Amino acid sequence: MKTRSIIKKALSYLLVAAMIITAVPAMKTDAAAAKEPSFKVSVADGAMVKGNTKKITVSPKTKIKSYKSSNKKVLKVNKKGKITAVKKGTATITVTAKNGEKAKITIKVFGKKDDMVVNRKIKGKKALWHIKKGKVVKRAGFATDGISWFYINKKGKVDTKKTAVITGVLDGREADWYVKKGKAQLDYSGMAYVNGYTYLIEEGRAVKKHVGKLDAFFGDEVGFKEGETKVIGDEKVKLTLTTIWPTKNASTIFSINGVESEVMLLVEENGYYASFNKYIKDYKLEFTKVEGGKYYVRITERNGEIKKPMAISGKASDRYTTTDYEYIESDNLIIFMDKGVSFDGNVLVKFENYMKRVEKNTGFNRVIKNDLAYYGFQSEMNYIYGNEVFDGVDSDFNKVHVYIRENIHPCCNAHQDYYSYIEMDPDSLQVNSERFNSDFIHEYTHYNHLTNGPSFNPITNEGFAAYIEMKVAREILSDMSEEDFFNEYYYQYLIEEGELTEDGAEQRFIDSYPDGPEHTKIYNYGCIFMEYLFSTYGEKAFSNLFKEGQTMVEKQLEETGWSDLSGENTSKLLKKTYSENIFKDFVKWIDDNPKFTKIKQNYDY
Repeated sequence: MKTRSIIKKALSYLLVAAMIITAVPAMKTDAAAAKEPSFKVSVADGAMVKGNTKKITVSPKTKIKSYKSSNKKVLKVNKKGKITAVKKGTATITVTAKNGEKAKITIKVFGKKDDMVVNRKIKGKKALWHIKKGKVVKRAGFATDGISWFYINKKGKVDTKKTAVITGVLDGREADWYVKKGKAQLDYSGMAYVNGYTYLIEEGRAVKKHVGKLDAFFGDEVGFKEGETKVIGDEKVKLTLTTIWPTKNASTIFSINGVESEVMLLVEENGYYASFNKYIKDYKLEFTKVEGGKYYVRITERNGEIKKPMAISGKASDRYTTTDYEYIESDNLIIFMDKGVSFDGNVLVKFENYMKRVEKNTGFNRVIKNDLAYYGFQSEMNYIYGNEVFDGVDSDFNKVHVYIRENIHPCCNAHQDYYSYIEMDPDSLQVNSERFNSDFIHEYTHYNHLTNGPSFNPITNEGFAAYIEMKVAREILSDMSEEDFFNEYYYQYLIEEGELTEDGAEQRFIDSYPDGPEHTKIYNYGCIFMEYLFSTYGEKAFSNLFKEGQTMVEKQLEETGWSDLSGENTSKLLKKTYSENIFKDFVKWIDDNPKFTKIKQNYDY
């Protein structure tokens, strides 16, 4: 496990030359998306009256098994999707694909003198005309063809080029409606930039309107100098360019309604453009170039396809290998992967089970911290994969993020306040191998601990993770005999005979172990110390350290800048919470429980 301060980490990312790589569509859709049909059905604009025929359009092209009308007295449909209006009324056409997916469209058939929009040739000009009582209505306003609503000009014609926000009545509701190319966008929510104004749209209704220089930020580039702040109207969106680094990278604060988030601009070596995009809610913040001492920013509404998760079966017998950057997800977890990663089909099922067992054994619920989250997410993506192909995926950070890449020691970067995640190599995804792999259990224990409480010294942190790792592994491997489990799995965490003395145990705890072969002894010391702590002081022996520990961390942070409690301070905390002689008592306990020791190893340096 490793922890890094947010400042040190931010500076390290300034040295990374980021790359812009276009996202390739995911190989398969997720299970949730499979519930929705993969195709849409529509008919040409214009109302139907008795005797009219139309062809149902299926997009994208899909092999269709059948078409069915809910009311054949109103609408008939043949096997090729041709519909015929029989009489006034409403019917629903169900289109069933050969793969079993179904899509529906409801169509209203009008009487010849009803109020409607119909596609008709009048005076040699075919267009969408507003008809009422059999005549063209030459009056501006809204009218429907039974499916869509249109804005009609004073000549009675739908202007298919008109984009505007217009006050009118649709379905009995008077509001400012967003119209694009003559059609009311009733299924649209987001931001729209129309005739110099920016509108916030909710289900077709314009609920907010802004004007001003920066309202042109939708699609336009705006330049910022160092120290400059710009505010965007009533929406209270604020951009502040805080720092320009010698490397031409920069820091910016992006705020929506007072909620701030830091953005780090990473500039390509040629210094021309910054390759950092940021999503905050419905906004996409894109740094486009560096020119004339300014950083140029374009802000647009979020649009385009967010990469979909790779679909897997959940079966232990299935194996998958990524051919592109992919991710898989379950209710509580997302695993991001590089190209060429092989994994077991039931890895999500197993990991979800491991998470529940860890939470049960630690007594800590899963916590997601998202302060500075998107900054950390984007930076870590650039650091690990050198790209931003996962932009917009779980941008609210509702799930635990796991990054998979080759040649990395499993580790956890977690903090009570900052973006938290786990890194592992592909071997950690092999959950059905003969040798039980507990990497994820160990790292998720760190995540579980460090998002709920303060970080202590390495011996305590790693010891707790190793202790819970072995408890969970023992539950999972319940069919294995106690002796076999102890020899095959627990043995790695036994402490060496004579390693600790009553006089030296505390100082070793404070000093830890030097880098090199002996450094792994932090796991052994820590794991057996946790065995002692829990067996002596009960199931809350670890969590009892949190409150006072957090106070000590905050004081230490002010004095030294370190957010991990030092060995000396962790020792003081343990003695204050439990006993002044806790380390001497620990050594005595080891002597009384020799099963937790092993023969001393010789190390060649």
